[in-house]
Amino acid sequence: MEEKEYEFVHETIKKKPVNKKKLLRRTVLTAALAVVFGLVACVTFLLIEPVINNVLNPEKISKVEFPEEKKEVKQQVQEYKRIRELIFQGELYRLASPFEGNFAAWMICWEDRSGFVASVVRMQAEVNGSIHRVKMEGLDAEADYIDLDTKEIYHGDELMEIGLVVDLHGDYQSRMWKFSRLSREGEQQWQY
Repeated sequence: MEEKEYEFVHETIKKKPVNKKKLLRRTVLTAALAVVFGLVACVTFLLIEPVINNVLNPEKISKVEFPEEKKEVKQQVQEYKRIRELIFQGELYRLASPFEGNFAAWMICWEDRSGFVASVVRMQAEVNGSIHRVKMEGLDAEADYIDLDTKEIYHGDELMEIGLVVDLHGDYQSRMWKFSRLSREGEQQWQY
């Protein structure tokens, strides 16, 4: 008799079907856990970094002070407080535009012309530069004005026609003048 071959097990391997819901759920869970891990790492770093930095670099940072500048700033604030009312209530004149030359200049004058403040700023220094003058505007041409710092007396038309000499050396140097009109008795009309 002839022998037949028998197969004991006959099997076929089938691929497991992809469960899209389960795959989506795992992807979202992995992304959420990655975000949580990133946040925890960030907070941990922010909290621990100063401690580690102090351990590795034990240098103490000392407070830096500039007493000269502090004194100068204090004086500038006091100066501003003295002319604050004029700045807010006065008439502003631009005497020199920084877009048309190397100077910026302006003045603020009381409406009754009893006093004014004029400022000038040199943008850049000039080598062998000529003498510059700043001419005032809007003053009483017949009145006398006193420079409150130097006590020199100028006539109103002199300030408007001839002006004041600008003697500044160096980049971004500035100068401020404060003037009060004098009455016929020689008294200051603006008490600075």
